[in-house]
Amino acid sequence: MKRKKPLLEVKHVGKWYMEEFKKIIVIKDITFEVKEGEFVCLVGPTDCGKSTLLRIIAGIDASTSGKILYRGEEVKGINLKTALIFQTFALLPWLTVLQNICVGLEARGVPYEEAITKAEKYIDKVGLEGFEEAYPRELSRGTKQRVGLARALVVEPELLLMDEPFAALDVLTAENLREEIIDLWQDKSLPLKSIVMVTHSIEEAVYMADKIVVISERPGKVIAEVPVKVKRPREKRDKELLKITDEIYSMIL
Repeated sequence: MKRKKPLLEVKHVGKWYMEEFKKIIVIKDITFEVKEGEFVCLVGPTDCGKSTLLRIIAGIDASTSGKILYRGEEVKGINLKTALIFQTFALLPWLTVLQNICVGLEARGVPYEEAITKAEKYIDKVGLEGFEEAYPRELSRGTKQRVGLARALVVEPELLLMDEPFAALDVLTAENLREEIIDLWQDKSLPLKSIVMVTHSIEEAVYMADKIVVISERPGKVIAEVPVKVKRPREKRDKELLKITDEIYSMIL
């Protein structure tokens, strides 16, 4: 039987730049795959290049070596099948919630009425009803991140990229959003297939992911790929999850 191509292939990707005549290597020879229907987390020390790698996957940044394949085709430029959620929300302060969510659709040339209809659908999906005319300054951190989530989902990506999406949130809000994102990923009515998430929290990665890609200190390279084969819904104190958490800590510390 012919093997189905992965949704995403990261092949020997590296990134470096020059600073005061010195070559700074951010990531080096990174290789891994993301299958359709898979939730993958990238973990590693601060400044190991995880966020850089995420931007390269999205096509926002370019690698200096290696390549990114999406459904078997090399990615050159912005990958319109992806959407990226930022840690810092990145909302435009002069636009309302509804307008912020429509930004990506407008950039893709979607007609106004169609954009509004789609935005309203995802406002409902992420629980933002009643906030449509609010401005970012009027929102809590959790609500701002819901706007970021709706803005990412409204362009209907197959691959959702998330860069530390819960780092700026309080514990309870982060807990609720984790569960909601898993529910949205498992919602078969959405085009969303897979998720790649960067996180500093090993516990968070083990709880959410099907596979964890462990990255070393700079220059970042893959130390290991750790599968998480625990069925969902998961319990955080599950013995197998705790065992995997300890295993990953031992690789990084």
